[in-house]
Amino acid sequence: MRWRPPGDSGRSGLRKHWGRREYEAILRNRALDSSRPEQCHALECSAKLAIRFTKEEQDVLRAIVRDDNPLAAGYALWLLAVNDDAEANRQLTEELENTGPHLQTCAYACGFLPELSAGRARALRRQMEQAPANSRTGAFAVWALARHRRVTADLLREKLKHCSDEAVLRFYLEALGEVGTAAEIPLLAGYLEEASPEVANAAAGALLRIARRN
Repeated sequence: MRWRPPGDSGRSGLRKHWGRREYEAILRNRALDSSRPEQCHALECSAKLAIRFTKEEQDVLRAIVRDDNPLAAGYALWLLAVNDDAEANRQLTEELENTGPHLQTCAYACGFLPELSAGRARALRRQMEQAPANSRTGAFAVWALARHRRVTADLLREKLKHCSDEAVLRFYLEALGEVGTAAEIPLLAGYLEEASPEVANAAAGALLRIARRN
């Protein structure tokens, strides 16, 4: 093997590694500090990035779940589930099945969790079917099911016909990008002209995901 001096790629990789570790440390500290206004954002980002927390830190997260801030509690529950806490995973499923106080966050979390059990899939489908047309909980349930390939493009096209809320519409478009084929391109292309940049961006992202699969 011919020797080559270390190049920028090695140093760049090292910088990225230490940069990520530093970023995770900041998120971890802010997620555990209930006095910080950005705690909910830090909890959500930590859950999305699947940051690992120590046993002692997980005890703090459990206290946040029991606290009177429902948004922070929902994110802390999700984060504990990501950290393989059995009780948190059981409670997350119960929230979906029994329409608990953290239902919306738990439905959203299912789109990021690596696996979707049959029980959670049934609960999400029930939430999807029972939710009104412009329900964010319903949109999160549809999106999570789509991320795990548990809904069809036909169902999503039907959902789009009855949606008038921009935030909900965005999730339906993203879901269509997860399960759609080239047949959905004309429909999605029409949303590129939407006045809302978030809707147009969601349509563009969906088109890109379909293009990568075809």
